[in-house]
Amino acid sequence: MRITLDTNLLVSGMFWGGTPAKILELWLNDEIELCVNYDILIEYCRIIEKLGNKKKSSIGSEWAKII
Repeated sequence: MRITLDTNLLVSGMFWGGTPAKILELWLNDEIELCVNYDILIEYCRIIEKLGNKKKSSIGSEWAKII
């Protein structure tokens, strides 16, 4: 299955867990395929970095390594 995640869903799964985190697990386990274009990817990175800095988390730099 191919999906595009709304930025809010992505960051909710990364920083707060719950159902959005389960969706990210499916992606990490190659059970679903995440489909994005360049503009969406840039938005993901911008928001993840912003929230990572706010929460004093290294997740923003880790995310940058993935892409």
